[in-house]
Amino acid sequence: MTVGLGFDGGYRVELFHLATQDGHEVTFTGTQQMNGPAMVDGKPFPRNHEGISGETIEQIAKRIPTGLREMPHIVLLHAGTNDMYREPNGADTRLGALIDKLIAEAPDALLVVSNIIPLPGSANAVSTYNAKIPALVEARASKGAHVLFVDQFKDFPTSELGDGVHPNKAGYARMAGRWYDAISDYLR
Repeated sequence: MTVGLGFDGGYRVELFHLATQDGHEVTFTGTQQMNGPAMVDGKPFPRNHEGISGETIEQIAKRIPTGLREMPHIVLLHAGTNDMYREPNGADTRLGALIDKLIAEAPDALLVVSNIIPLPGSANAVSTYNAKIPALVEARASKGAHVLFVDQFKDFPTSELGDGVHPNKAGYARMAGRWYDAISDYLR
């Protein structure tokens, strides 16, 4: 899950802009509300989210309560960056368990899982991890889960990493565009 470090609101700002410009009503849910502008395109920006900087896949999984307080319609999952420099071995297994937990807690939600964006300091680990994610998603989709894969890594230039880890404004806009392309048909 991504937090907007280096750009207030992260990809959520551009995602909100894209969705509302196409006439969709969109909000974000979560226990966090630490960043994001008050207004986007003259509309109140929903600042809630569940991205916490520095968390590993396992830490994210521990925060998913049984019986979510707010049942999301769509869950966007970009997780594993912190695992790449802490404990890359088994990250795909931990991601699979996290996906299963999210499916169990929000079975009617669309779960959109992406691979992670480049992390130059751990390029080999990222390549190995990212290569396994489409199969994790497909295995669950083939069993009827509402899950799909989004490729956030492909063609993501490292020049759009503001600090070598987190995207800058252009990188977040790129991520938002990919998320939006994947979910626009599912928005109300």
